Amino acid sequence: MPRTLPCKSVNDTKMRHRLLVYWCIGVLGGRYAAISKVCNDKKNYPLPTTHYPLKTQHSTRNTQHSLRGFTLVELLIVLFLMGLIYAVAFNTVLSKKAEGETIESATTLATIDRFFKAQPAYGKKRLDLYCSDKMVCYLSVEGNVTATLDLAAAAMGYRLNPDETLQILDYPRIRLGKLDFRPLYILGCRADGLFIPAIVRSIDTWYYLHPFKGMESFDDPAAMIAAIHQSAYLPDRAGYAQ
Repeated sequence: MPRTLPCKSVNDTKMRHRLLVYWCIGVLGGRYAAISKVCNDKKNYPLPTTHYPLKTQHSTRNTQHSLRGFTLVELLIVLFLMGLIYAVAFNTVLSKKAEGETIESATTLATIDRFFKAQPAYGKKRLDLYCSDKMVCYLSVEGNVTATLDLAAAAMGYRLNPDETLQILDYPRIRLGKLDFRPLYILGCRADGLFIPAIVRSIDTWYYLHPFKGMESFDDPAAMIAAIHQSAYLPDRAGYAQ
């Protein structure tokens, strides 16, 4: 006769099997959850899979360095150098301008002898200064115009007559290169460095170009005539001493 188990034993065996199944399911579920968490972490924070050699990283660093902008210190250095160059150039231009203004202001009828003496051909060749009605004078050296001079005031050339009267000179038209005009007065210097005597009037001032004293100015024409007689150098119509 077969042996039968009591109902209580059968129920306990089924319970044990059920607990074992639940335990396996729990273990497997925990493992699956852990694996899923690791996979999600890899997706969110991927690990580098490519390793660049040292040479490539160095070249990349150099490229980034070459593409970067200027720093504040570099910009300040560039601005300082530009300001220094501008200051030097500006001072040079100002000095040249001041020098030119000094020469221009010094080159008047009262100091026209300095203008002649400053020429390279002075004392070597004949110099003639032809002044037009536009207050522009042209310096001619053996028929070639070598310099141009602008005067601030117009003037006229005069001659001293034997009766001690002054007469305006009427010069003929001359041609200097492409220039063709009638000069108002002519001032000259010989090759030996002596000036050709001449009388010029500018507004209310009279000027007498002495052969070796240079230009002399007078407010009274009578005083100028007396000085001319004392010097024994009388300018005639052509500007030469009689």
